[in-house]
Amino acid sequence: MLTDTVKLRILSAISGISVTNIQVGYYLGLSSTTPTVAGGNFTEPSAEAGYKRVYIKTSDGTGHVTYPFVIDSQDPHSAINRDEIHFNVATANWGDPLTYVGIFDNNATGGTLLAYGLLVDSNGDPAPITVLKDHIPTILQGQAKITIDVE
Repeated sequence: MLTDTVKLRILSAISGISVTNIQVGYYLGLSSTTPTVAGGNFTEPSAEAGYKRVYIKTSDGTGHVTYPFVIDSQDPHSAINRDEIHFNVATANWGDPLTYVGIFDNNATGGTLLAYGLLVDSNGDPAPITVLKDHIPTILQGQAKITIDVE
């Protein structure tokens, strides 16, 4: 079992507080199925429907890196998105409701699932989204919650 200290160090790394051994560039994806800790069962919408993962770590132009995730002040074992995350316009319905977000290594189409968590509402309760044609899916501030939970 991981200690709370180790969990916080991992969350600090994906939130930009500590960058030791952390790559530059991650992608955020959406899934309609529950992922596994082995990195499988992450079911994304079709690229033909306009879906594409979103790059979630960028430079501010001055050489400083900005991080879109912060430690959740209500839950120190979790990181939440700092800002809104916008996906491409849906060119068709994206199918089943999307319930999970995932962080992938620096690969827009394949890559390794590094972490995943639920889409949540402002109370932290699960909040799946359904994406219809011509909509721009947006994850509002605090709706993507990545929790380190190892028991």
